[in-house]
Amino acid sequence: MRTLNSKTRADIVVQLAGGTYWLAAPLSFTRADSASNGHRVVLQAAPGARPVISGRAEGHRLDPAGDPARNIWKAKVGTGFDIRQLYVGGVQATRARTQLDRADLTADANGYTFTSGALKYLNSLADPGRTEIDDLGSFTNRYSPVAGIRDGVITMKQPARNNNTFGYDTIGNPFRKGPLYIENAYEFLDSAGEWCLNTRTGTLYCKPLPSQDMSTADVEMPRLESLLSVGGTYGASATHITFSGLQFSHTSWLQPSTGQGYANQQTGAFVQGTWERPSEALDSCQYGCRLFEATRPHWHQMPAAVQESAASHIDFTGNRFTQLGQVALGIGNDANAHATESGSAPTPATCSARAWAAESWSAVSRPTPTTPATVARPTGTSPSATTGCTISPWTTGT
Repeated sequence: MRTLNSKTRADIVVQLAGGTYWLAAPLSFTRADSASNGHRVVLQAAPGARPVISGRAEGHRLDPAGDPARNIWKAKVGTGFDIRQLYVGGVQATRARTQLDRADLTADANGYTFTSGALKYLNSLADPGRTEIDDLGSFTNRYSPVAGIRDGVITMKQPARNNNTFGYDTIGNPFRKGPLYIENAYEFLDSAGEWCLNTRTGTLYCKPLPSQDMSTADVEMPRLESLLSVGGTYGASATHITFSGLQFSHTSWLQPSTGQGYANQQTGAFVQGTWERPSEALDSCQYGCRLFEATRPHWHQMPAAVQESAASHIDFTGNRFTQLGQVALGIGNDANAHATESGSAPTPATCSARAWAAESWSAVSRPTPTTPATVARPTGTSPSATTGCTISPWTTGT
């Protein structure tokens, strides 16, 4: 396409046939992929088709031999990777979890202690270092990873513990006390619709919903953290590219699983890094304080599944986002939220039809002014079910 682009006298139109296009790595459109001579590069669905650009691994079938008495199914899926989302037959499953009573926990700077007999089983978890605290507050949803659990003491990883416990609507003092969970352990796998991945053995476990036939259901594991980057540099921006009628699915943003956790502040912004705190932050900095306010100019933004920065005249029309583990579309966000490491956009992009972007191609032929390029054929399967959960719509820099 780059060869065609330098000589074209008309728009370059690439049509994608229906089907699932499995990506091994995120796609990247730079200045070299941009239109020239006043024309546009257009990637669009073929008439009547819905191409799915997917960041998942090839679908798996599960075996009932996991724990038949508890209706837990399993599959060997390999090692060397992690996921935070799973879809069974197109329906998002819930990571195995158990709800905690805040009254049973005593918080300190390092984590929690508990004496309730109902929680003593936490001391014997096979892999406590894989678990996380998930807190739903008034306007934040925070994740803080666990370092270990022993003798009634839950030790949290840093700096996630510190960053999640000062400021506003914190884990320790949310403005509205929503559910508090500990999650991501096989021992929590007790409700239909839950799942857990043992990364050491490469075994995926799932307890299906009553409506799911696991002998035929496709189990989808998102493996990529993003799907598409559109951008160049401030001096040579990507430009005049259109994405139309496409679907983007299956990403899993993994930072919340690290020691940074996810110190959510609102709209995908979060505290990142190590910061000075008041010595008694659990008491003195639950409704903001000077040291917390000093972090604001340095907050990071959640990287989107589709990222557009250092670009102009980029159009997203009639696209669909579903089954994503993060913000769907990020336009001109901070440099830390873009694979290009360039923030902001020289001119606004356009989005229409309440949907956003996607792209992929496997073959391109030279178009005439009135004839689209040869329809690209997917290397995956027919389109999978599109029901599921989109985590968030789109964000822009301010």
